[in-house]
Amino acid sequence: MSTNRSVIRTKKAIRQAFIELLSEKQAIDKITIIELTDKANIVRSTFYSHYEDIYAVAKEIQSEISDAFKDAMERYVEKGNDLKTSLTVLMDFFAEREKEYKLLFTSGYNENHFFSALKDSLSKELYDKLAFENVEFFNNDKMAESSFYASLIIEALSNYFNGRSNSSLYDIRDFIVKVADKLK
Repeated sequence: MSTNRSVIRTKKAIRQAFIELLSEKQAIDKITIIELTDKANIVRSTFYSHYEDIYAVAKEIQSEISDAFKDAMERYVEKGNDLKTSLTVLMDFFAEREKEYKLLFTSGYNENHFFSALKDSLSKELYDKLAFENVEFFNNDKMAESSFYASLIIEALSNYFNGRSNSSLYDIRDFIVKVADKLK
């Protein structure tokens, strides 16, 4: 059991150091293993016993965000919710650890794949749970409607996290709800 705690503590230190360095340097490719291990207060061999390279740390964090996102959508978006309620849950999720997400989304590492995976997950959850209000606009195609909203949401989040939008997460939610209302 102590080994597991030790591994957890070590990985947490590595990840925290990674986030801090990413915040300072603004790009993954500018972070060195030496800097990371110094900041995490570990030796290089300890780092390599947990990760292959810097990108493996980023990939693991992105994977955890994706899993947490799916979990939040499954647990908190109730079947039959309206779009605004569902989007509030989504924006709360991203607001919870906004600084870390922003750093990861703007790091340049695997960004397109990451956003694509989030879009696919969101589209599925919207399809399964959203009370569809605009099916006539989409020719009664729930998949087309859920994919439309998922694409709109992910693009808005990408713009937000990449600094191409002055809107807050909740402004984005309100805008998407207005778009949905206009489609009725």
